[in-house]
Amino acid sequence: MAALILAPSSAPATEVELLLVSPQKAIMLVDGKRRVLSVGETSPEGLTLLAIESETAIVALGGETRHLGLARTMTGGPAPPPAAETSKGQREHRIYADNNGMYQATGSINGFPVNFIVDTGATTVVLNAGEARRLGIDYRMNSKIVSVTTASRQERGYLVELRSVKMGSIEVRNVAATVIDGAFPPQALLGMSFLGRLESERTPTMLLLRKPY
Repeated sequence: MAALILAPSSAPATEVELLLVSPQKAIMLVDGKRRVLSVGETSPEGLTLLAIESETAIVALGGETRHLGLARTMTGGPAPPPAAETSKGQREHRIYADNNGMYQATGSINGFPVNFIVDTGATTVVLNAGEARRLGIDYRMNSKIVSVTTASRQERGYLVELRSVKMGSIEVRNVAATVIDGAFPPQALLGMSFLGRLESERTPTMLLLRKPY
């Protein structure tokens, strides 16, 4: 996960984490709050997105300008080397709990942005039919049909393989997924076919994912 801690002289430090970028927008966590900013837009915390270059967001806060990449960690003042990536040979990504204690995160499937709920009880990544169609997944072709138990009833599901699932700087390829033929779940579930291939640590407010190079 990319993290930037800015500490203008007249204000407390602000932590900024870059989740996802597109040519004109960036999705970031600013002090743990999810913000979607267009180039030139300023968040309620006073963070301005100045520009986007490749997978780097150029941001400003309190007169201080920094380049924030998906796979780098920086602090206010001289930036130390990203030790979590170089000395330990791994990438890291942090997911913060919301007010309901749920871990929600913005990542991507096959290069398309997706909002996930972390669900360690799900064997695979789980998508509803509409989300699968949005992602261009032809789940009815060459897939195994299974029966899935939801909160209210049995549903038909289709086992598929996702080319890529990405969270921040962590990417896992060839990930098993289940597409449920209906509107459940309302939000994609990030299950163990992705999480089980990573190392993880959980606190009451944060889930830390690690993937060795």
